[in-house]
Amino acid sequence: MNTFLSCDWGTSSFRLRLVNAENITVLAEITGALGIAALHNEWIKTGGPEKDRLSFYRQYLGEQVGEMEKKCGFSLAGVTMVLSGMASSSIGMMDIPYKELPYVIGNNELERRIIAPSGDFSHKMIVIAGLRTGIDVLRGEETMLEGCGLMNAADGRQWDEALYIFPGTHSKHISVQNGTAWNFHTYMTGEFFDLLSNKSILSGSVQKNEWGAQRENDIYFGRGVRDAAVANILNLAFYVRGNQLLGGVSPTKNYHYLSGLLIGSELRGVHSTQHAIILVCNKALKSQYEKALEYLGRSADTYYINADDALIRGQAGILLDNR
Repeated sequence: MNTFLSCDWGTSSFRLRLVNAENITVLAEITGALGIAALHNEWIKTGGPEKDRLSFYRQYLGEQVGEMEKKCGFSLAGVTMVLSGMASSSIGMMDIPYKELPYVIGNNELERRIIAPSGDFSHKMIVIAGLRTGIDVLRGEETMLEGCGLMNAADGRQWDEALYIFPGTHSKHISVQNGTAWNFHTYMTGEFFDLLSNKSILSGSVQKNEWGAQRENDIYFGRGVRDAAVANILNLAFYVRGNQLLGGVSPTKNYHYLSGLLIGSELRGVHSTQHAIILVCNKALKSQYEKALEYLGRSADTYYINADDALIRGQAGILLDNR
């Protein structure tokens, strides 16, 4: 079987998958305890020379491959590993320069480094770098965007112009025209939500609960989205506290009002575009962003691609380019 190891290594997360490269199916999956930021802190503590940095990171990768082998029940020696995300950053295994836009999807243009196996690490590694504009950067979404292009081509779908939205801690909006990414913008939606709900004065006015648990959650989410479309988020955010103190709104409902404020602020103006919008995320975020676009009055079609599927498809395409 033709397989590869798919590594999605974020700032605070680590995921390793064994993938069948022929039909792009996941055969096994594990998550690790250390994102890039945490492992980088461990590296700093060693005080080791820069020349030993790659070996330090490969040691952790080797441990995770060992856990994968236990799960699979067979050896993975010699299986190529493709890495996306923060592995190519200044706090990662090595700092690989960003590819500057424009970027033609599916044209083998992404920057990457190929690292040969070593004596104690039998896996060839393909480390993928990110994209940049004059003032903005991303790492990880470039691989998903590559995968989206391959998936669209397989389905026979083509858009002259489209906006790809990658919701998350730092949401990315990538503008694509005729198969070329020309620009993107970052929105700190998820990070602001975490800061406001856990570390600000608003933390006592919100309580985490599932979005779809009650109809009232949807109502307050929608109210937040609509409010964000017509007023300033810096003013609106304090309404979360006022809702509780003066309006008797429960912290669970306020949680979704705050979520609606931030997502609505991110999507403000986006809903009016007549170009295709493609959401690339998990199913939970898909529901929230689709609802937000609906509340904002979007009438044109919105499409959805699962982020994990896009990432793996993108990595498989890059692997094929580097056989």
